[in-house]
Amino acid sequence: MKQIKFVRFGGLSPVNHKEFYKQDSFHSPPCKKGIYAFIFPYIEDFLWAWKVPGDGTTCTYNKYHKENRKEFTYKGELWVHWINEARKLGLGLEYKKDWVKIHTSNLLELFKLIKQEDRVQLKEKYNIGAHENIHDPYKRGLGGFMSKDHLEVFIERI
Repeated sequence: MKQIKFVRFGGLSPVNHKEFYKQDSFHSPPCKKGIYAFIFPYIEDFLWAWKVPGDGTTCTYNKYHKENRKEFTYKGELWVHWINEARKLGLGLEYKKDWVKIHTSNLLELFKLIKQEDRVQLKEKYNIGAHENIHDPYKRGLGGFMSKDHLEVFIERI
């Protein structure tokens, strides 16, 4: 099976998200400690580039991007936002807020389903005919593009 690569901006040690955990938003973490990451190469910059961790100042995007980007592989349990799709495939170890816990052995199959559903949504939104194909719904081009913010993952322990 193909190994999925992840990207994180900052360290790989679990971070305390206790205050953000108390909030009720789509991006609030499913547990108090862990790390947010992205499935490579689908990085949503606005989810990490708006603050420099720790000091609350505006991020100098290019500097922070180059100095703090970590690419890694991981096998084990992680949280994703794809609750309905996980249920369609009979997956899901646990559910919290807008997250479902799955194992990385199911991630590729689930991600393929997400990508296909996002292609269909783009075709419907932009009235694209069946003869036209959207190869990657997350890249700009034919039919616009889909946001990648629902592709973030949360890992409790690496």
